[in-house]
Amino acid sequence: MPSKIAEQSLSPSEVPEAAPFTVIVINNGAENKVTWKGDTVVMQEVSLQPFNLAQFWMSKDVTYEVEASEPVSVLFGHPCATLFNCTCGMLVSPLDPTSNTKLNYFFPPNLMTNGEDEASLLIADQGSPLPYDPNRPAVTSVGSVVFHRPGLLLNIIPEEDFATCFRIKYPMSSFMNAKAVLVVHKDHKDLVRYGSVPLSGQEWNNIKTSHYVSKSVTLNKINDVFWSPKAMMVYHMVSKDTLMFGNPAPIISKYSKYVLYCKYFKGSDYFR
Repeated sequence: MPSKIAEQSLSPSEVPEAAPFTVIVINNGAENKVTWKGDTVVMQEVSLQPFNLAQFWMSKDVTYEVEASEPVSVLFGHPCATLFNCTCGMLVSPLDPTSNTKLNYFFPPNLMTNGEDEASLLIADQGSPLPYDPNRPAVTSVGSVVFHRPGLLLNIIPEEDFATCFRIKYPMSSFMNAKAVLVVHKDHKDLVRYGSVPLSGQEWNNIKTSHYVSKSVTLNKINDVFWSPKAMMVYHMVSKDTLMFGNPAPIISKYSKYVLYCKYFKGSDYFR
């Protein structure tokens, strides 16, 4: 049975960067046939050799899908996203395959301290971007959910894919402010550790309309692992003035039975 990846991308006219946005399809180790659809109509078909890629440009007011005969990775982004002082840079975010059921997504209030009025949510099964509403930070979707503001495309991880152990490296540049943004069930917040340091007793922010809480943790050069015996999510955020970058933190383990190994990784060169 051929695999299928269907993604709905949003209209380039509805986000601050100037058109066109782009979708990049990266093939795996098998020959592949990739179909690019717009409003359910086939616009282009491409045959890809192993580990090759294809790039598709997006027009305004069209809903797009990617289908593939073999598994692929799909990136959504812009070649010249707004940064600062009239400068721009390439910006991409991974897209998830379509799910058979709706998944739960949470937007921690600690993602930003300003600029909420410029933020929007790109939701795969919505026809257009939704303005970010801090009073409604939980959504459901059968596909990707991306948090967008000028210069930032952050792929939000669904509750069903939370994990127990994450690794974040302190940035090499001292000119950037680095933090981790954590999302955890309110009943499990006292179980979270940063290296060997417990985060119990610290202030957490409620994620409205959900049972989850979040907090920001400033990164240091000593610890580089966040872990808990209960599933959570960690985002790695780096900022300078009004410029902000972010990604989901790399997952070391999704399973609680391996969490005892995780706590010994603090500040080590084990994964270098």
